[in-house]
Amino acid sequence: MEAVHFTELRMRIDELRSRYRLPTLRWTDPEPHPPKVNPIIRVHLTELRPAIAEA
Repeated sequence: MEAVHFTELRMRIDELRSRYRLPTLRWTDPEPHPPKVNPIIRVHLTELRPAIAEA
């Protein structure tokens, strides 16, 4: 299993949503953050779950 940063997860979700012609999501803080610069906060997790489930 490979660990990935949440911004990479967002990017992969966006690619998957695009492939299935789903609308683009508006992330709370869409600017990419390098690993270990920003901690994952609650809103990141609450946004990822429905985004993945929908795709």
